[in-house]
Amino acid sequence: MSNATVTANDASPILRGRAGSPALVGALTAYAGVGMFVAAACGTYLSVRDKSDAGSFVAPKMLFNNYVAFMVTLTLVLASTAAGWAVTSMRVGQRRWSTSGFGIAAFMNLAAGNLLWFLVKELRLGASGAVYEVILYGLFIVAAFTTLIGLAASLSGLFRALSGQATTSQPHYGVIAAWGQHLATASWIAVYATIYLLK
Repeated sequence: MSNATVTANDASPILRGRAGSPALVGALTAYAGVGMFVAAACGTYLSVRDKSDAGSFVAPKMLFNNYVAFMVTLTLVLASTAAGWAVTSMRVGQRRWSTSGFGIAAFMNLAAGNLLWFLVKELRLGASGAVYEVILYGLFIVAAFTTLIGLAASLSGLFRALSGQATTSQPHYGVIAAWGQHLATASWIAVYATIYLLK
């Protein structure tokens, strides 16, 4: 069996990314923690709802703007698609496509944040201390926080790609950015399903 040394160019993508694996593992661990927090928030909503009278739990003046909520979902799904495209482009050495993908993802996060703000304003509820209102606003705060994570991750991927730090030989920075965007999208889908589909 040959004992020839494997060079960086001949190594598999996993071996090439090994130098950045601590950062990748740390980021994925942090994302998993945020995901568990989102799951706990949604679980709290469902638990309180199930233990309360449905007529008194959901405020009668609540206006469910399903159209805007669905547009937030669609916008974040497009952001995740763009982030995935950016990582794929990075792996095949297409730097321009990679920067474009992360740029589109960042823009979509800004658009989703704007839609979330409009959605909260349309609720016409005040955090008066009612259980439903407190939990509802808590879920929207969680959604806004994860959207900020998606924006920060997309901008990080964009700047890394522009500066040449996220490349074919070192794709882990792009992978970290893409998973941050996927976390934001999955978190909003969970919140959307909890509030609008399971209400």
